[in-house]
Amino acid sequence: MRRDSKKITISKKVMTKEVFHFPNEKWKIVFEVPNSAGELKRCIYWGLGTIPKFDIGDEVNMEGQIKNGVFLVWSLKYKVRNNADSHVQK
Repeated sequence: MRRDSKKITISKKVMTKEVFHFPNEKWKIVFEVPNSAGELKRCIYWGLGTIPKFDIGDEVNMEGQIKNGVFLVWSLKYKVRNNADSHVQK
């Protein structure tokens, strides 16, 4: 169960992205966003079914928590840079 006391919200531009596929339509997206000092920080987003279609250069708004220096994403909203439509994936 998620504890709200550790919930963090971040809004950043995606700098790198790698998608991993697993059996039964499971997937994992590992991507990096810059922190306030400009260093790239790793984010991991697990899911089932349709893979979110954000790409490098797109703006993402994420909720989650930091564990062992990695941001574990609970929910993700993104805005595609070539399209004004925003999409929500939970």
